[in-house]
Amino acid sequence: LGLSATPDKGEFGEDMTKAIEENIGDVIYKFDLDLAIKRGILCEFNYIPLNYSLGEEDFLRRKRILGQIKKRKEEKNPMTEMEQRIALSKVYKLCENKLVAFEDFVGKNPDILESTIIFVEDSFFGEKVLDILQKYTNSYRTYYGGYDINILKDFIKENIGVLVTCEAISQGIDIPNLKNIVIFSSNKSSRGQTIQRIGRCLRNPKSTIKKIAKVIDFFEVRDDSKESYDQERYDWLKDLSKIKFEKENSFVK
Repeated sequence: LGLSATPDKGEFGEDMTKAIEENIGDVIYKFDLDLAIKRGILCEFNYIPLNYSLGEEDFLRRKRILGQIKKRKEEKNPMTEMEQRIALSKVYKLCENKLVAFEDFVGKNPDILESTIIFVEDSFFGEKVLDILQKYTNSYRTYYGGYDINILKDFIKENIGVLVTCEAISQGIDIPNLKNIVIFSSNKSSRGQTIQRIGRCLRNPKSTIKKIAKVIDFFEVRDDSKESYDQERYDWLKDLSKIKFEKENSFVK
């Protein structure tokens, strides 16, 4: 029984999926996110991509990484495709121009800082997010795993408005009243991580009033004809946000 994004685990995803197929067999039934939204198990959501572009320092970092990739190839010790993706992804996950776009959005939409989880790459980037939050609210805390579990409990009880965190809270957490998530960082090579993160706010509370969540994401705008780094995730989430609850086919009464 494969639950959620179990077969899709990043670096070991292909090997894990192959092992499941060899030992158990082919997939016989899938219940995807779109069907879960239609049936009312998960809620509808509005998708809000914030535009950003790489800064000068980001371009230099990307250039250095491309140089390392080329050098390793010349030395007959090439990086694997996964190693290349991970190295390049850091440039985008830590791009500080995302912070500019986020602050502009918060200034125009201060209500977004209520019942919100912000996913960041690491605690260092998280500190930069906190610098923005403190201008607009004092109801925020960080939770990076291993921290006081009472912080998480207070957030679930809605005693804290914003929780800044990373991968530690992606899995196994049930916060049905959560309204918003902000995705500064998500693994491009593993859609499963994004599913787990948006899944935190797509769970419907036990109520007759159906929730509509907000997913705030970031979209790279380029000044050339090449595809945005975030294009695939953007297209997927945009299409998913168009899915609506179908009461006549609902599991939820």
